[in-house]
Amino acid sequence: VRSIGCSSGSRVIHLQPAPSPAVPRAATARPAAAVATLDRVRLTEFWTRMERRFGEGYARSYAADQVLPQLGSRTVQQALDQGENPKDVWRAVSDAAQQPSH
Repeated sequence: VRSIGCSSGSRVIHLQPAPSPAVPRAATARPAAAVATLDRVRLTEFWTRMERRFGEGYARSYAADQVLPQLGSRTVQQALDQGENPKDVWRAVSDAAQQPSH
């Protein structure tokens, strides 16, 4: 708060807004339920893309059987089961599917 004197003898008071309190990082984190929902959405999108690329019947088979070096020599399903981000797994699948077979 700051007061300034005027020529008329009255005082003018200027109020400055209080600084906003810092928001703790934990307060901005997503709730666990939101994270779980987001993970389900990502997995749903992943399987939708797999089925579009390989067909409904072959997508799950590919995921269970195909070992990809980009996934640390794991299958697609193993990578997902071990917590890899579905987006990263999809990139590895997409890259592998575009490479010519020997």
